[in-house]
Amino acid sequence: MFDFIKKAFTEGAPDYEPSSSRILSGLCTLGAIGWISHIVIHTHAMPDVATLGGATAFSVAHYSANKLTGMTGK
Repeated sequence: MFDFIKKAFTEGAPDYEPSSSRILSGLCTLGAIGWISHIVIHTHAMPDVATLGGATAFSVAHYSANKLTGMTGK
């Protein structure tokens, strides 16, 4: 599938095994953008900081967990 989405956005050597966490983070980011857009359209105001922070944490959770696992080697 497009060389696993061009080796999941490419990082490392040519024989690098792509990470699905980047794709999951991308999909979660698109979901968060849709969610915040829905809030803005219906309330005509930006959501509070906690909502934006939660959407950010939700979007990067998979990628952060993968990177932390790689850094600790566990």
